[in-house]
Amino acid sequence: FNPLAVAVEEVVEVEFSPEAAVPPCAVVRDPRGFASPVQWIDSPDGGRRALFLAKLAPLSLTVYSLEAVQGTHPAGDLTATGRGLANRHWSLHFDDAGDLVSLRRPGDPRERLGSPFRFELLRDVSERFPAWEVQHRDLAEPAAERFAGPCRFEVLEAGPVRVALAIERRSGRSTLTTRV
Repeated sequence: FNPLAVAVEEVVEVEFSPEAAVPPCAVVRDPRGFASPVQWIDSPDGGRRALFLAKLAPLSLTVYSLEAVQGTHPAGDLTATGRGLANRHWSLHFDDAGDLVSLRRPGDPRERLGSPFRFELLRDVSERFPAWEVQHRDLAEPAAERFAGPCRFEVLEAGPVRVALAIERRSGRSTLTTRV
């Protein structure tokens, strides 16, 4: 269902119970008969989730049908490696410290980042609203600590619908896990 006055293209997740028989390879078909690949992921309750890309017209309800198919899906344009993610629009690469060091468009040699994107721990001595107010003087000072390597990379999803990468890094007693 799309309650918006603009077209929407979103990943949809459909939950299947642990008892449900799910095909190893499937597609969904929209009302016009166009097929989209299904990516299967595990659910916390032991069931399975089907992921697919839904294209919805403005102010509409669209019904998709799930069909089992033989073989495997073509690779598509999504890739997840140990240190990066890519699709037909962007390519992201991380260094050993988990910092984003490259953001490019495929076929374009220009780098979009002026410098690596790093996570830092900053001092916050706000007295009035410490939960959400960060003073400019605290931002202007050097970082109290940086998340520096080595870090652990894990490919969480690498399917035809969605890719995801987890980057876990430590600094002192802090652990930061970023899911990209």
